[in-house]
Parts: sequence; C-alpha cells; structure tokens
Amino acid sequence: DLNHMVNCKYYSINEFTSEKFCSARTFSILHYNIHSVERHIEEFRLNLQMLDFNFDIICISESKIVDGIEPKCDISIPNYQTPISTPTDGTKGGVLIYVKSGINFKPRTDLKMCKSKELESAFIEIINKNESNDVVGVMYRHPCMNENEFIDNYLSEVVNKVSKTNKKVYIAGDFNFNFLNVSTHN
Repeated sequence: DLNHMVNCKYYSINEFTSEKFCSARTFSILHYNIHSVERHIEEFRLNLQMLDFNFDIICISESKIVDGIEPKCDISIPNYQTPISTPTDGTKGGVLIYVKSGINFKPRTDLKMCKSKELESAFIEIINKNESNDVVGVMYRHPCMNENEFIDNYLSEVVNKVSKTNKKVYIAGDFNFNFLNVSTHN
C-alpha cells in the first residue's frame, strides 16, 4: 500500500506557520517549483522570511537556468551555500539544491540523470558525523516525458542504486504527478 510510504503535504504559508514546526528538532527539506529563479528570487526570499523556518535543504525545480548562460541576477539565498545546479537546455526545467550554511555535503554527480528537454536532476550526499550519510536529490520531469520511462528508467534506477547503501534517501521535485492521489492514480 503506497499510502503508507508517501509522506508529503502541501502547505500555504499561513498553514505552515500555524503548525509551529521547530527547525532545530528535525531534518527538513523544502521543495519549490519557482518557474524561473531569476524572475522570482525576491518573491521566494520573502516567502522564506514569512515561513520563518530554517530548512536544511531547499530544492528548486523549473529554475529555468539555461545551460551555458550565467544567471543575470544574484540567485543566492542568505544563510545557504552556493547552490548545486543542473541547468536546462530547453525553455523550461532546470533544478537547484541549496544547502544550509554549516552542513557538510558533497555533490553526487554519479546519481545525476538528465534527458534533453525531458528530465533534469541533481543529487548531494550530506556527510553526517555520527550516523550514515543522507542522499538528497531533486528531479524535474517535463510533462512531455513518458511517465513509465521516468519511473522505470530514471526514478527506479536511482532508488535502486542508493538503496544498496546504508543511507537515507530523500527525493524532492516536480514529477508532474499528484502524489497525494497515489491510491487512485495509475
């Protein structure tokens, strides 16, 4: 039963702040489909201020950062390291991973999967001192990519590869599926 495996929830800013989550007590990942980081970075920074929560990892999909072209504006986020980026070679797509300052990590380029104008991904490994490391990834599946190809050839491959290790795996992203309907969606 996949319902027990899916652990995600959509929140408005007001719903999130009313929950009074404590960032010091939990490992946290925020995923945001920004639909152009250059156009919406100020709005996103403001949203982060309103959320008033220090996420460990921020995953961005549809960054629209184009391969070979530097962003025209500062896309940094205060208190986060320079993002790991996989640009797109299309008019949409691209992913970013921001890691909170003070967290030790390394890029996992061996897990990165891309298919021109259909899929971008980026992965990191968080180096933990007293426990096994964690792997965090972000994936963007363009709506034109075949759903079965994405699941069988990309998502399953990365999950199988990392599941052979003693690491927790977190994959965020815009898969263009509604995972809240997992029990009714083929």
